[in-house]
Amino acid sequence: MKKIIHLILILISNFVFSQCNNIIDLYTACTSISVDYAINGNYYKDLGNNLNPFEGDYLYVNGNNSLRFVLQKKMSTEHHGTDTYCEDMIVGGYKLVTNNVVILDGLNNVNFNYTNGSSHLINSGYITTGNSHGYDDRDENEKWLVCTIDDPNGAYYANLHMRKIIHNGQEALKIRIFSSGIVAKEENSPPKPERLLPWGEFILIKQ
Repeated sequence: MKKIIHLILILISNFVFSQCNNIIDLYTACTSISVDYAINGNYYKDLGNNLNPFEGDYLYVNGNNSLRFVLQKKMSTEHHGTDTYCEDMIVGGYKLVTNNVVILDGLNNVNFNYTNGSSHLINSGYITTGNSHGYDDRDENEKWLVCTIDDPNGAYYANLHMRKIIHNGQEALKIRIFSSGIVAKEENSPPKPERLLPWGEFILIKQ
């Protein structure tokens, strides 16, 4: 049965790739105003392997609280209207523990074979450079990621910025989590629960 499933996934992957055979450099597409994005048949490929350094297992611990990320680079199929395109992405799952209580254990989410990478708890196909988005502490050549992360209660959209750093001699991930709005709710529906993701800046050490 596993062999059959594996064969089906290979066939799906080959079919998708055959639809996305016009290769465009992902970093160039993210940073150049002259490159159109989300074009049918394009494959925005990480030709410079700029996403690779973000792969891995990272952990933040503060007393009884912890946040763990597991990140991988995968090819994703995306849709824009009637157009289908492909892009390399960083996707992942995370585990959130607050006061020794597991709020969400979604680490295995990174292993799900979603066709659309945006379905992962953590996802990003957007590479930026230097002091964009209001930062003034970054080298103009530093490449970092603009991501999204799902809140466990589903009530909030959350932005996630990730950069690679060396912290106390260890490879690490410096992240910033902040709101990008509240998910719209139907009229007369119950109030949304409070957000569960911690907002702010955190340093996660590579394991």
